[in-house]
Amino acid sequence: MALEGVKVAICARTADALESTVAELRDLSGAALGIVADIMAPDAAAQIHQQVVDGLGPVDILVNNVGGVLDRTPNYREHQP
Repeated sequence: MALEGVKVAICARTADALESTVAELRDLSGAALGIVADIMAPDAAAQIHQQVVDGLGPVDILVNNVGGVLDRTPNYREHQP
């Protein structure tokens, strides 16, 4: 997409994970934004969206490539007689 001139925003939990990829994207399209955030935080998606809109304009295409696991393991001890 960057080769076609699309502005690209990416998100990662650390700046180190973003730096080289954002630099490559800027070389290809001229417009790229790296956002440091933990998408597992309750309000992270809204904050990321606002940063993208502020930095690059409205979102036209969204590719969601997020993985994460919340600890929802049942506590079986609570249910023992």
